[in-house]
Order: sequence, then C-alpha cells, then structure tokens
Amino acid sequence: GLTFYIFAQLIDILVREHQMQEEQGRKLDELTKKVDRIGQILTQHKPQIDAINAVNARKQRLGASTIPVEQEFTSSE
Repeated sequence: GLTFYIFAQLIDILVREHQMQEEQGRKLDELTKKVDRIGQILTQHKPQIDAINAVNARKQRLGASTIPVEQEFTSSE
C-alpha cells in the first residue's frame, strides 16, 4: 500500500524532472541557433556595418543625423 504509493510518487517526480530537463535542453538549443544566426548575419554583413559606422562617425563630426545600423539590416533581412 503505502510503500507502493511512495514509489509511484518518486517515479512521477523523476519523469517530470526528466521532461523539464528535456524542455530546458530544447530551449537552450533554440537559443544557441538564434545566437549562431545572429553571428552569421553579423559576419556576412561586416563590411556594410563597418561602412555604416564609418559614415556615422563622419556625420556625427558634422552634426548630421546618423543611420541606425539595426534599422539598415532588419529592413533588408
């Protein structure tokens, strides 16, 4: 009776913990893929990002408005 009930509860806890770990593993994999994708985009567009930064540096010296780097790439992706 009671021993079996406690045993069943322990198995239930182990199963739930395992499912939680799997879910956390999945979330971590998704996050890793997103970080890798951002890295690829940055590497791929490095020349353009550097060019925009150079233009922005010149514009700032002249007191003109600058180009937001993020806007430049979110619109093109």
